[in-house]
Amino acid sequence: MEQIFIGLIMGEGCFSGDSHYPRLDIKLHARDLALLQTLAIRFDGLVYGPYFHGGRNYAILRFIGKRLSPIITLVAEQMPPCYKRLQFDQWREKWGI
Repeated sequence: MEQIFIGLIMGEGCFSGDSHYPRLDIKLHARDLALLQTLAIRFDGLVYGPYFHGGRNYAILRFIGKRLSPIITLVAEQMPPCYKRLQFDQWREKWGI
């Protein structure tokens, strides 16, 4: 399950944050809601949506706060060298995590 999760982060993940907290979002089409819910249970994330507006149908799996720490460890250990890894490393540096 970890490889699937890392693959989704590499393909669909977004390392970001607001003015207070870093976060990781994985945004998929609403038809993949069951996958996001399964990953949320396995990795203690939060699912938002599904949303249907403006011709877009999506749901978001989000990791923030205490839910983010184990994900950072997993990504640091398992994500191979790639552009998304560079984004991850820069994001960690920016947030001091």
